[in-house]
Amino acid sequence: MIIPSRCVILAYISVISFFAYNDGAATNERSADIKEVSGLDQLFQEDRQIAITVLNADYQGVISEIGLLPLAGSYEHITSRNAREEEERKYFEVDSEADDESTTAGDTAFAAAMSYKLRTKLDVNGKYQMWKSFENAAWLGHVEAQEYVAMEYLLGNGLALNISGAWEFFENLKEKAHPLGQMGAAFLHSTGIGGDTPSQALALLHYMFAALGGNTFAQMALGYRYLYGSNVESKCEQALHFYRKAASKVVDHVPITGGPSIQKIRLYEEWENPGVNNNMDDDLMQYYTFIANKGDTSAQVILGQLYLQGGRGVPQDRLMALRYFEKAYEGESVNAGAFLGRMYLEGSAEVPQDNATALHYFRQAAERGNAMGQSGLGLVYLYGRGVDVDYKLAAHYFKLSADQSYVDGQAMMAVMYFHGLGVERDLGKAIKLFNQASQSGSIMSVFYLAEINAFGFGVARMCKTAVELYKSVAERGRWSTMFMDAFNDYKKGDLNRALVKYMFLADMGYEVAQSNTAFLLDKNEPLALGFPQNESFGRAIIYWERAAAQGYNMARIKLGDYHYYGLGTEVDYEEAMANYRQIEQSNNAQALFNLGYMYQAGLGVKQDLHLAKRYYDRAAETSVDAHAPVTLALMSLGALFVWNQIFSSVYNFSMPDSISGAILHSAVEYWDLYLAAGLACILISVLIIMQRVTQELARQRNERRRATVDTHRQNVQRAQQQSANAHGDARPSSSSSSETHSSQASSSSSSTGSADSSGVRQRNVAGNQNMENPD
Repeated sequence: MIIPSRCVILAYISVISFFAYNDGAATNERSADIKEVSGLDQLFQEDRQIAITVLNADYQGVISEIGLLPLAGSYEHITSRNAREEEERKYFEVDSEADDESTTAGDTAFAAAMSYKLRTKLDVNGKYQMWKSFENAAWLGHVEAQEYVAMEYLLGNGLALNISGAWEFFENLKEKAHPLGQMGAAFLHSTGIGGDTPSQALALLHYMFAALGGNTFAQMALGYRYLYGSNVESKCEQALHFYRKAASKVVDHVPITGGPSIQKIRLYEEWENPGVNNNMDDDLMQYYTFIANKGDTSAQVILGQLYLQGGRGVPQDRLMALRYFEKAYEGESVNAGAFLGRMYLEGSAEVPQDNATALHYFRQAAERGNAMGQSGLGLVYLYGRGVDVDYKLAAHYFKLSADQSYVDGQAMMAVMYFHGLGVERDLGKAIKLFNQASQSGSIMSVFYLAEINAFGFGVARMCKTAVELYKSVAERGRWSTMFMDAFNDYKKGDLNRALVKYMFLADMGYEVAQSNTAFLLDKNEPLALGFPQNESFGRAIIYWERAAAQGYNMARIKLGDYHYYGLGTEVDYEEAMANYRQIEQSNNAQALFNLGYMYQAGLGVKQDLHLAKRYYDRAAETSVDAHAPVTLALMSLGALFVWNQIFSSVYNFSMPDSISGAILHSAVEYWDLYLAAGLACILISVLIIMQRVTQELARQRNERRRATVDTHRQNVQRAQQQSANAHGDARPSSSSSSETHSSQASSSSSSTGSADSSGVRQRNVAGNQNMENPD
């Protein structure tokens, strides 16, 4: 077991100046809403910052050269990692006085758990057995098992969420000076989940101990605090010190194949556009699988990449990736061969490392001009994997790949220029290629740029730039996959587990996690994390402030809203106006509209209707969605202007502020209700008009039908008359007979004309028969 060492404690004290205060400096966190009442915290006033200073060397001029990063999975890589981990373990040592019986039982349970963990794949039952074994070993006192179980109790992945159990294990580990125990205690003190009052003083203290013990999470948390001055005095060199340690570990763990894909989904954007995220659509996945199984090599390569790196809702599965790449390679896909070369060069539990096989695939791809194959062949010659080291040949293949704008080729060619391997050293070309590769997502390139800016290689030393680059690298560690775990918990409705994960990432300085934490707290729903529901807004505003400090505009708007409405703080129109102004130049429609409204109402500033109109116009120009509220706001603005200008000049009377304020509040605050009512009135009016138009058209249609029938009847009668006259002219010698026939025809026509118009044809036939047979 692990126990603290007196030498270690003395070492801690020698490198820490304990709690130096900056009188008069305003805190960057609104801790006034969450009172700190623990013993140590009573020593601190809320309006003062806490500072712990680590004795660090001046980085300028300390390092004259950066060593070539080892190849992931290589002997050099494993050796350097083990050496660093051994160096970190000097902060704690094993307790030989532990109870033998419990230790033996704990070791047995831990060995059983590890036997499951080392398997390539586990089904649901296997995972359950693994975590139950870890849990048994932890309660039996096995320290390493307590590390696993404490984190699972905290995050609720393999085991049910158990904050009190996590507290107990972290306290046990902390008493043994274990870095993970210090980190866990720091996080729980920082957030106050589990029932204890938040204490930033204790959190900072334990984070410092954990960071000195090599805990990456603590190093990131301190790096973030010193970079942005969160509860401490902002110190760039301190931030650089901690972020560089965390970034170095990330770079050492980045595999050749690129590592798992990381998705950081903002819950606010997901809420505004439900279902809009980067996950692979099920129908699309089924389509790719179908055509891949039919032999489509492009689909096979796409699926291979998805399974190789994971992400977009697809779990990482190297065996499936290998299967699809091999199928595509059989179909003569050059890219598939290059991917196979990368998998065999790196090696894994699923795909054993094989230099000869990797060289075979890389060579075939390179001969066909494939940039990935050329870059892989360069790696083989650079590190001597199955061949003799040949820097010139490695540089040759890297250049061929870089000329095709392949990101890994650009990054490795930059490395060759930086170190002068196989080519003449040229820092200018190296920096140019590093910049190009970093824009395409090369972690190694970002790390080299951070080193260049930190130590001033070929450029002026810039601490702030270096820290931001180190931070970017550190935030791409394998723990970032926790974002998708938290998002999946959120989609399932498990807000407790989602919130804990986001809070954990937020404490490490992830801006997206900070905004997501604030979003969940802003919902003000009951949670089972040990703090009352009425503290939700007070906690949310802290995370909105942290996210806004890192440049998230929506967080800045939410801060303005919180100060405007008095959520988690006092109503402060001037502070709300200040937050909206900070993102004015980013042309955010919401911020511009809010500024226009505050100038119109004179809230926090002197009333200025002209300036209010300018902001309203800018908001309408920025976003189409702002047209409706801006239109209503301009109508109220026009009414106020007319009243103030015309009536005040004619009648020397102006509208009281209470009335104008009520009108403005009604017009702007409830614009959506007015818009809905207006649209409803318009719709009803249109329906009424359409009904009347339809009735009028029906009436006109009936009149035209009657007119047509009458016209037809008259035409029939006229035709009958003409026919009768024609027969009369044909028999001039029989006048009496003609007269008799005419009389009969007239009588017949008269009798038939009184009938309904629907029998016109029958009447006409009858008349003709009478005329032909007058007798």
